[in-house]
Amino acid sequence: MRARAASPVEVDEMAAINAEMAAAHDDPKRLYDLNRQFHRALKVAARNRFLIRSMGAIEKTLLILGPTTLTDPARATEVVQEHASILTALANRDGAKAEAVMRGHIEAALRMRLRDLRLNDPEGEA
Repeated sequence: MRARAASPVEVDEMAAINAEMAAAHDDPKRLYDLNRQFHRALKVAARNRFLIRSMGAIEKTLLILGPTTLTDPARATEVVQEHASILTALANRDGAKAEAVMRGHIEAALRMRLRDLRLNDPEGEA
């Protein structure tokens, strides 16, 4: 994550999106749409074509693993908190922290999707 590339205006816009996510805790469709906006803004703010391609591949992989995990209220709350940590690192221009928090965010989403696959597979074949 190129923490120095994101302008204060871009960080503020992502914070506004994240605040909307916090307010939409009971609307999974809205949460999903806002989450996509947040990640799109994050990719643009990085100004890094390699990162954009890599994040796109990760997003496609997560979609293959199942629907959004934002229907789970606990996960939705965690996502808002994870986004806030990413934004703090960006605002502080702490690239190492931004990368670590983003990696944790992606891994948490993957863990949730894998858990959902396991729990929703009556044959135990997932």
